[in-house]
Amino acid sequence: MNKIALSLAACFMGFVLSVSAATSSEATLKNNDGIDLSKSEDNTQVAKPKVDPKDQVEAQVQQFTRQARKQIKAAGKENSVFFYEGVARLGANKSDPLWSEYRVAAINEAVFKAKANYLKSLNNNTITEQVKDYFKASGLPEPTADDFKTGNKLEQLLDKAVAVADGKLSQELSEMGMDVNEFNAAPPSQQRTLFKEFIGTKTMRSAYGDLSGMAVAQIFEVIEGDGKGAIGVVLVLSNKKRQELQTLHDARGNVQPIPEKANPANADIYERLANMDEHLYAEYGTTLWYDEKGYPVLVTFGQSGVRFVQDDDERDVEREAAMGDAEDSAWSLLAGTLNMAGDFAREATKGKQKEKKQLFELINGGVRKSETAGIETSMLNTVEESTKMRASLHDITGVNVEYRWRKTHPLTGKEMVGVVLVWHPVSIQNHEDIQAGRESSIEQNEADHGEGFSSQSINHFDAEDF
Repeated sequence: MNKIALSLAACFMGFVLSVSAATSSEATLKNNDGIDLSKSEDNTQVAKPKVDPKDQVEAQVQQFTRQARKQIKAAGKENSVFFYEGVARLGANKSDPLWSEYRVAAINEAVFKAKANYLKSLNNNTITEQVKDYFKASGLPEPTADDFKTGNKLEQLLDKAVAVADGKLSQELSEMGMDVNEFNAAPPSQQRTLFKEFIGTKTMRSAYGDLSGMAVAQIFEVIEGDGKGAIGVVLVLSNKKRQELQTLHDARGNVQPIPEKANPANADIYERLANMDEHLYAEYGTTLWYDEKGYPVLVTFGQSGVRFVQDDDERDVEREAAMGDAEDSAWSLLAGTLNMAGDFAREATKGKQKEKKQLFELINGGVRKSETAGIETSMLNTVEESTKMRASLHDITGVNVEYRWRKTHPLTGKEMVGVVLVWHPVSIQNHEDIQAGRESSIEQNEADHGEGFSSQSINHFDAEDF
């Protein structure tokens, strides 16, 4: 069985271009009091050589959070606005046809980690146990040659599995520098534990709660020349912002404008998005804008990677599929902002283990016994963790696909597509009027019609909004 286990184990071994560059007026969402952290200058820079991209992103994330906290403290809101960070590594090479999909997956992972950091602080339950396990055996009968025979069906099945995988196994052994014939000649063996003691701590934690209202404040992206890199996200949450979003949802668009938050740059949302087109690939998640009259507008950026193929017809198929994925992404992100809950569970055991074993080998029909030289001491650390988040939206009306985009990544040339959903109170009311066959009940708004680099999204954080 020891040889069988070894056989099976061997078989199975086996982006800084600043997106705040959408122009200074577009990169800033500030009200009349003007508290914001936006940057309108081009922050293009070559990625630092011999520095882990993840370290660079973590430093950018921490610096952003630090500055944001200073703004919050100056506004007297240090105990009501909270920031959560997440960083994920992008390990795919730029030659990979699925590179742009791996990139979106890394963004998703970073957002997930940031939300998980918040989730772990909600309704937390912790149980800790001090554990000692002890086992000792002596005077046990030694196995005979008959005990080494393969007599049960499970072992016979495993033998067949090893035989089928023999070609692959031989190749793996050769790659590891092991002699195949010597491995095959290894005698059958059985292992027995004579003494075992474990003293440690077992910790069980769980948490659950409402994750609604979390908004993306900024995204950072550092990509090296080979396409590998890291992506970081800062999420911001406040009860004020959550209540605003909940009111917009529950009131079904029946909300009043806030004139002091009016932003002329949002008189025509489509035009603003078109002006941001070159940098939309760096936008992700849901943010709250205000139009020129002060109406709140929910804007959700979703995106997807396009698998690279040479054939034109097949490329069209991949683009269409990716656009559908991007729309799914946008709806999922909108749902997560308006109505999301999560559960977290973790069980960890850590401690010191002492053990003594005895080995029996069948050699030329006889059984040879050997023991470990004294008691072996080791540190045992096992962790099992699960985090789940669920979001849902029901009977929501008036959300429009306001903008679609498709472009290649500035560094890798891999294609990406995206969808921008917009939910405007006037649009909600007008959609319901259409469905009910009524005349419009609200007056329409009038529109005014390389080597390596890093990027960051538009700064969506304004201390006055939280």
